[in-house]
Amino acid sequence: MTRFNLREHEAGRKHRDKVASNAGEKNVRCQLCDVLLASELNVAQHYAGKQHLHRLRLSRGCSGARGAIAGGGMVN
Repeated sequence: MTRFNLREHEAGRKHRDKVASNAGEKNVRCQLCDVLLASELNVAQHYAGKQHLHRLRLSRGCSGARGAIAGGGMVN
């Protein structure tokens, strides 16, 4: 791996999330979206996000935009 590749790898979201998780900084995971969340603000923003709500609707088989509960899919 070249220096450039290493820098690109370390700057990537997956790597940063894994390093933060190993350091104990992130403690909430959305299993539905497979993301780690670090704070209450991140959790609230994630619940309200379009991608999470879309995945939630798909997982529950709902076709209407209002049919989803924003807090689904999270575990501590």
